Amino acid sequence: MINPTKQPGSMSWGSSILTGVLTAIAGAVVAGIVATFAVGWYRISSFEAGAAAFTVGFIILGIVAGFITGLVTSRTFGAGAGATFLATLGVATGVVLGIGAVVGLGARLLADVPPTIDGEALMLAVELKWPEGHSASPATLPGEPSIQLGSVFGSTMRASSRGPLWPQDARLVDGRWVVPGAVDIFTTRGKFTIHAIIDSATVHAFLIPLRGRPAKKDMEWTDWYPQARRGGPPLPNGFSYRYRVQKRSEPVRTEAIGPFEVQTIANGFVSETIGDSTALATSGKFRIRHRGKTVTVENSIRDSADAPGNSLAPTDGRLELADGVAVIGGHRPALLAHFTDPNTTTDVCYVLVDENEELRTVPVPRCNLATGSILTSDSAAFRNGGRHVVRGRINRVAFETPGIYAVGSSVLDTRQLSVHAYSLPDGFSVFPDVPPIGISPDARSVVFFGSSYDAGNQAAVAVTDFVGNRNYKLLVDEARMRYATLHDIDPAWLMHHFEWQRGIGGVDSLVERKSFVPIPYSGRFAMANHYWLEPAKPELRDAIIELLVNDFKGERVPVDAYAYQYPVKLGDKIVNVAYGETGDYVSVSLPDGVNDKELIETVARHIDRALATGKYDSLFGKR
Repeated sequence: MINPTKQPGSMSWGSSILTGVLTAIAGAVVAGIVATFAVGWYRISSFEAGAAAFTVGFIILGIVAGFITGLVTSRTFGAGAGATFLATLGVATGVVLGIGAVVGLGARLLADVPPTIDGEALMLAVELKWPEGHSASPATLPGEPSIQLGSVFGSTMRASSRGPLWPQDARLVDGRWVVPGAVDIFTTRGKFTIHAIIDSATVHAFLIPLRGRPAKKDMEWTDWYPQARRGGPPLPNGFSYRYRVQKRSEPVRTEAIGPFEVQTIANGFVSETIGDSTALATSGKFRIRHRGKTVTVENSIRDSADAPGNSLAPTDGRLELADGVAVIGGHRPALLAHFTDPNTTTDVCYVLVDENEELRTVPVPRCNLATGSILTSDSAAFRNGGRHVVRGRINRVAFETPGIYAVGSSVLDTRQLSVHAYSLPDGFSVFPDVPPIGISPDARSVVFFGSSYDAGNQAAVAVTDFVGNRNYKLLVDEARMRYATLHDIDPAWLMHHFEWQRGIGGVDSLVERKSFVPIPYSGRFAMANHYWLEPAKPELRDAIIELLVNDFKGERVPVDAYAYQYPVKLGDKIVNVAYGETGDYVSVSLPDGVNDKELIETVARHIDRALATGKYDSLFGKR
């Protein structure tokens, strides 16, 4: 039995281990507290549990350090005169607390913690003035100009944050172009610089007189810098700047759209990739003003397919901040705005219309983004329909062309600024990656592609008449209505296999064509040197190998019986043919590191011509 009051010089190993265990518990608590603060100080992301992993790792380190501290203290201090178990435990715990305080203080001093005013983090609003004589508007600049705020020690920039410049907002002031921008103030450490990055080859850098802990007087615009020294020569004609500090709850940008003003309230800026380009996205919200008054909307919409979407359910509150805004093209200024309630799961969209200088709001049921897909029977327009913008910017392209659009589970006619809710047939599930693939000639029925789960998940098309509130579905005979991937589904595919027939009351209905020639099978380039045929049975791989051997005078290369790729030698070059069981495909590719575009395209064209004969039709399909 351990006796905590046992006299000095006789502390047993049992007492030492108990001291280590209790000190380890104290170490875990201290490490957890320090780690929690450090997650915020160092902006450790919670993505993929990064923050949790950091905290747990730090706690484990605290446990190990605490146990060792307790054990060492008990074997040293505990062996001295007058040392009791409780006194030794107190010393060990004090050492752990001291280490935690030193580590925490050091971490805080070395961290880039944003400054605050009245408890709010801050933004730096910047205006960049172009040199005299620069006639072209900065709005014509290519790419994405930006502003960078750097923290400098000595002559080294040790850390920085980046925000956008908005050349689209350029204005002329006394004959010189002025472009606004903003960047978050991320630290209180060091001196500050700003770098105006006009393009990859043009950067203008300035050391600015902003302190690490801004005061309220810094919330006024500064004079224009740089300034000539008193009595010195005038500065050369170049770029100049001014800035002011502002709270993040204040708008950093205001854009006018007819009688509307859209204010961007930013929490920060992050890089985001759209297509092949990268731009700065804004993390934040929008405040919309109409003729000087802030727009607020009901935070609930009656969700009913038989209602046109113009009725509101009873609600206890209103929403002011939108997280998405799109401009609706047409003869009347209008916006589509998506609002979310940060305190609930409320998620609503409204069309905002200026009508006789008054604001009219049209709710859009079941809408989860301020964007839409154009409803068209033209494949080119369909392929160009998914027009996305960087997060945190006004969407000026989605509804640029007046027409009829699918917005969530509603139809928005931007010509009439009217909204119709619709419902899909029972037992039908739409494929979310495929936008609506057609609209009827009478412009009242929309076609969707998906599967009928009450028919064994067979592919199907669903038609919903959003005016007459009726819907139905037609099964897809995949053996005859061929498509390799969902990317092949478009209005041309639909009209090849189905047609519209005018019925009673002049209403169009979709029916399967009585006769159509199946679309020939063909391949696609999944990657630059990988030509895929799908859906394919295993036998198609052997047929393609035989085709290459016969038509290109190829030679089979012996392989293991369980090999994935079967090489075929074409002269002095190799082409690999493989079958993928997971995706039911046959691939024809070049070896890794080989880039012979002419060869792979020649082989692909030859295979497509052979497939067009129909000779290999029976080898397509899933196992």
